[in-house]
Amino acid sequence: EDQGGARPVNLSHHPPRLHHVYWRHAANVLEPRPSPLMPRAPSATLIFLILTSAAALHSRLDPCLGEFTRCPDSGVCTMSSHWCGAKSGCKRGQYLCPSDSRTCVDSAADYAKCPGIKGTHLDWTLGTEARLDFLVAHTSLSAQIGQLHNTAPELLELGVPEYQWLNDDQHGVARTPARATVFPNGVGLGATFSHATLRAVGAVVGREARGLHNGFLASDPRRRQMTCNGCGLTLYAPNLNLVRDPRWGRAQEVYGEDPTHMGELVVEFVRGAQNNTAGRTDADGYLQAGTCCKHVAVYNTEGHAGGPSRMSLNVDVNARDLWETYLPAFQACVVRARSSHAMCSYNSLNGVPTCGSRGLLTAVLRETWRWDGFVVSDYDAWANIALAHHYNATLRAGAAQGLNAGIDQEGGSALAISTLPAAIRDGLTTPAAVARAFRNLFRLRLRLGMLDPPTHVSYNALRYNATELASNRRHLAVAREAALELMTLLENKGGALPLDAKVGRLAVVGPQANVSGVLFGNYAGSANKGNWGLSLEAALRERLGGGTVTAARGLDAIGAPESRDGFRAAAAAAASADATVVVLGLAFDQYCHGDDDGLGDHCEREGNDRRIIELPLGQQRMVTALRAATAGPLVCLLVHGGAIAIDNATRAACDAVLDAWYPGIEGGAAVAATLFGDVSPAGRTPVTFYRATADLPPLADTGMYPNASSGSRGATYRFFEGAPLYPFGHGLSYTTFAYSSLSLDAASHSACDAVGVTVTVTNTGSVASDEVVQVYLKQPDATVPAPRVRLGAFERIKRLAPGASIAVKLSVPPEARAVVHGGEATGQAVFAASAGVTLEKGRLEIFVGGGQPDFFKGRLAATTSIVDTKRASACAAQQDT
Repeated sequence: EDQGGARPVNLSHHPPRLHHVYWRHAANVLEPRPSPLMPRAPSATLIFLILTSAAALHSRLDPCLGEFTRCPDSGVCTMSSHWCGAKSGCKRGQYLCPSDSRTCVDSAADYAKCPGIKGTHLDWTLGTEARLDFLVAHTSLSAQIGQLHNTAPELLELGVPEYQWLNDDQHGVARTPARATVFPNGVGLGATFSHATLRAVGAVVGREARGLHNGFLASDPRRRQMTCNGCGLTLYAPNLNLVRDPRWGRAQEVYGEDPTHMGELVVEFVRGAQNNTAGRTDADGYLQAGTCCKHVAVYNTEGHAGGPSRMSLNVDVNARDLWETYLPAFQACVVRARSSHAMCSYNSLNGVPTCGSRGLLTAVLRETWRWDGFVVSDYDAWANIALAHHYNATLRAGAAQGLNAGIDQEGGSALAISTLPAAIRDGLTTPAAVARAFRNLFRLRLRLGMLDPPTHVSYNALRYNATELASNRRHLAVAREAALELMTLLENKGGALPLDAKVGRLAVVGPQANVSGVLFGNYAGSANKGNWGLSLEAALRERLGGGTVTAARGLDAIGAPESRDGFRAAAAAAASADATVVVLGLAFDQYCHGDDDGLGDHCEREGNDRRIIELPLGQQRMVTALRAATAGPLVCLLVHGGAIAIDNATRAACDAVLDAWYPGIEGGAAVAATLFGDVSPAGRTPVTFYRATADLPPLADTGMYPNASSGSRGATYRFFEGAPLYPFGHGLSYTTFAYSSLSLDAASHSACDAVGVTVTVTNTGSVASDEVVQVYLKQPDATVPAPRVRLGAFERIKRLAPGASIAVKLSVPPEARAVVHGGEATGQAVFAASAGVTLEKGRLEIFVGGGQPDFFKGRLAATTSIVDTKRASACAAQQDT
């Protein structure tokens, strides 16, 4: 598997039960995502099928399977290092039964022979809730409280091992020394507009998390990697807060600004990582990994751009914005994808800290959406209910507030849960509330198979060491596919791209060009620090082969306002080259240097919002100098997360503008392949590019609609009244496409119906290319405020050949056109306003094309009539029955 080959494996020496689980697992994951678009499965889906089926058969079996680790001294397989040494009396290779910590069995297959399992939490034949009943009944209050932390100690008397829940694996297991696959950061994945690719990426991240977890247990049996961020099965991913404002320091982490686009991609990533079916919490009985819908809710400000810190920020939103914009993607994450956990955010929402909001964590998540996962606080956000927001007078009162609201686990320190015994004595909360949280956490451990016979869980056969993933061709192929698909061609004057194959001398300019770590974005600490993979310069040298690549920094740092040598070296390189690539963009984390405080307007990172969105002045000057030095093609390559306002002079100087976002481990090679035409770009902007900071509302204004009193012209493409630089959904290609034969499945629809859309797409150019088909909606008869335009559905067509046509079928779900009656509600009344989410009668205008209807010239239009009005909750109940 490591080299992409298929090694034959003899399973005859393994028990029949393991045979059965392997084949059942393979059968489950071999069922491809239904696609009416393609006569064959998309390549990313094929990669997903290969890595999740063949690899399940060819992975190596470690002598100690599952949560068992081998004692380094005795060679005994045990769930606790406490039983290592001579205490167990077991022989090397035997398994010590966790049910009594005395009995030894010869192999993992003999685990079922362990005495004392029947009727306990270790009895896999019992239902989940019965096993949880046993756990609650046989643990003390103090033991249960101890489990409500992301670093959970072992329950030795019950044979439950310790576990580290905290794993910041947003776009790869990249916070550990292991050479895991680093995928594009969130906004880059959003630019793919590809369901199949997000499913494949999620599958690899979940698979590597499971395999590395098993490998880490084998390599560190004494401490079980309890301090390792990234060594567990419970991912702190995906981040699905919307980009309301491009100045947000974490805009790079999320898929975009549109709730439908976000929800669709989140569902695919979660189902890929967990390997579960839609609306269910398991696959073949177990989850591959657990995912986290974060951060609930209305979190999109860090606070260092003149506003209060996110730790104490209060966000006021009305019911319309909450249910129309901020919550739909979270609903998709927990209802459709059945993500295993969610994270409450740092901010307060309408005066109540989200981690202490019963309206949000219980009324919405558990009662309205009927979700049974667990809620973890962002780092120390539970304690911050009292310490930062001062919502409660004491820490113990804040701890009780969070627990009573519905939080289950404290992330970061244990400040809050350490006060729960006192809070219970004071009557502020109850042991029953602790038991509820304890149950929610262990429900996931059971769904992951962590307390079941190790041979029953097919994922236990996966094991990766710290280096072998660096050469795993199947996983890297998924990263390469994602990096290629996100490449977004914003401008291409006179067909400047692709570069002529005869280019023999290439200039590469920019301080980012020779640093591969800058291609990953944040939350990839080990990859950033170790500069894994090829830099842009190295990839272009490799692609050019016998040609000459001349590199020049141009600027000492990404945010530097001037060049030390007046750009002489950069200009000389451009003057002697056939073509020039200049790397522009933003910095993050350790790359935020070049100004006084390291937190300038070129810097996007957690804890820091930009004040302005304009391209840094030094980069503007660099482009001007290069344009003056060369008459050859000048390609401006963007590497960034948050959107950038490019001034007119810079745009005029660039012959082409290609956006690479933060493209991950295969980003350098993907850029080179795109520049030279090995593939045609087909990425789309998942966010709006504004012309200037002046187009944006005040950063503290979280309202979406235009607001004369605050000066807001509306936020995101759905509400913005101005003219964008590049609209949401924009992207060019090396070929051309024509849309024809648009039809709807009916002339009228009931309120609860999905609307079927069929359109023919023809490649009218000379190059094979992907195309992103987009469906937009307008509702001229809405009786309450509604978005002026919104995305209803999208699908990425894979590699349509020149002259070929394909009939594309899309489905616009009813929730994509929901409006909010009673949307003016504020305060804590916003949570009950879910009852006002409505599907109204009236005309529904449908536009189909390769971009938004107001910006894509070849779009088609049709209209259907919605004949009745119903509450969205009634439609959901109808669907359930």
